[in-house]
Amino acid sequence: MNLPEGVTGIARLHELVARHGGEALDPPEVMVGIETDRGSWHALVASGYQVFAINPRQVNRFKER
Repeated sequence: MNLPEGVTGIARLHELVARHGGEALDPPEVMVGIETDRGSWHALVASGYQVFAINPRQVNRFKER
């Protein structure tokens, strides 16, 4: 899923997590894979989520299969 960068993207992600995880979801239980280390995505770490950086080249190679 592609989300816009910035506050809008972070807010949208928080909405999705809340909708699918429920109110009892603990932030450290949330795992997020991102293809970028730019922008405001560091806010995910500050929210307590587990964040994993993914190399965009590896993603492209996987999509080609």
